[in-house]
Amino acid sequence: MKIYAVFYLPVLAAEKEALWQKNGLEVEWVSTKGGGAMMRAMAAGALNIGLTGAVTAIKAAAAGVPTVIVANLYPKEPFYIWVRSDSRIKKPKDLSGTKIGVAKYGGMEHVYMQIITKALGLEGKIKVVSVGGLRAVVAGLRSKAIDGAVQPLAILVKLKASGQARELLNTADYLPSDWVDMIVAARKDFVEGKPDTVGKMVKTVFQGVNYTLKNRQWAISQMKIMNGYSDQAASLMFDSLRFSRDGQLSKQGLRNVRDIMIKFGVMHRYVGREPDQRRPGHPQR
Repeated sequence: MKIYAVFYLPVLAAEKEALWQKNGLEVEWVSTKGGGAMMRAMAAGALNIGLTGAVTAIKAAAAGVPTVIVANLYPKEPFYIWVRSDSRIKKPKDLSGTKIGVAKYGGMEHVYMQIITKALGLEGKIKVVSVGGLRAVVAGLRSKAIDGAVQPLAILVKLKASGQARELLNTADYLPSDWVDMIVAARKDFVEGKPDTVGKMVKTVFQGVNYTLKNRQWAISQMKIMNGYSDQAASLMFDSLRFSRDGQLSKQGLRNVRDIMIKFGVMHRYVGREPDQRRPGHPQR
């Protein structure tokens, strides 16, 4: 997606530095409207490899999409519970009796709220509402239609930079330490038929990651262009980036994601299968 810096910065870096060509690849970058659209394109054979969420890939694989996780792009992206800067909510226990917005029911942000309410002993005391999309989350928080929202920094960074919103808590503090958030996924037949090509593509993505992290001003300029961020918002986003540097996958991290998805109803348990992951040329932990 071209709205999310974690996905587009490595690709833009690879294009800028001609990394695809240097690694002997011809690549067309196609932006989709989300992980679901990407998995549908992969299922139809219109897309061979892409950057998406581990949740998306695991859920799609369980539904029969021939997808394989080949690298760990971003081990753990913090989702925060955000409140307005002038909110009476000062500490997590103050969430009792509040209305917290998520973009839609059934996604990981909804799961995170279930984890948080249970951890805080506030089950049945927080109302979680689906507001219908990311823009509606931002608008709802600004207009006081909701008391808070569960989103990553990328979605609320403009409100944070302008002093309109602040983080109340980090959902990552309530998750297993071993976790996998954003990944590189590919079609199984592409991995099996062209493992060297997949390996070169993964290598190029992480060369793009390394270029991004070494070139702060370039990355900030790209985020300003792509997302309309101010200098302050783009700087906040850059400072928050926590890419994997080698793409190594954690089997236990994937199991933890899968098990939480099953526990909180994001998907049903499927028997006899582990999350399918392969890292061309690299071991998993």
